[in-house]
Amino acid sequence: KFEFYPGQFAMLRLPGFPERSYSMANQPGSEELHFYIRQTPGGRFSEQGLSIIKQDDGLEIEGPFGTSYLEKSHTGPILAVGGGSGIAPIRSIIDHALEDGMRQPIHLYFGVREERDIYLVGHFQKLEANYSNFHFRVVVDRGATDKRFFSGRVGDLVLKDWPEFSGEWRAYMAGPPPMVESLTEALLERNFDTNWIKADPFYRSV
Repeated sequence: KFEFYPGQFAMLRLPGFPERSYSMANQPGSEELHFYIRQTPGGRFSEQGLSIIKQDDGLEIEGPFGTSYLEKSHTGPILAVGGGSGIAPIRSIIDHALEDGMRQPIHLYFGVREERDIYLVGHFQKLEANYSNFHFRVVVDRGATDKRFFSGRVGDLVLKDWPEFSGEWRAYMAGPPPMVESLTEALLERNFDTNWIKADPFYRSV
């Protein structure tokens, strides 16, 4: 078993290819590790490396790393924002928080570029149906045709829903650096304590 805190990441290595960091999407203690890897055109690891790997091939994993993980002692509201493949560590955090019995309000925003980039909707909708304290929204940057989803930037919807934050919140964010950095700045302007923000920007590697 590979032990880690929900939200942490690991370094993945394939012989002959550059190492890359990816967050675990599953919960700690599992017999398997799940990673969501966006295939970057021409990517040395995500496209070229993973295109040749076969079942039972060796893959070296080092970790865990990162300090942006679930704070289980916290009892205030939680804001979780995942952009693209950044939903991986956010899923790990959300799943663990709910299954571990955390009952404070948890608000998840999943931002994608296009509707074709959306996944895990069924999983999070099931959680929303089973846990009254969990709330889920999908935001499509280039416009949504599905009425279940919202159009625009995910950070804009977060700030529209929450013009101010009262109480001792925690924010967990992962995804493209512009999204993470702009939303972090906006939260600080709304009196969010800097210690209450746990963020992992996903920098693109090829």
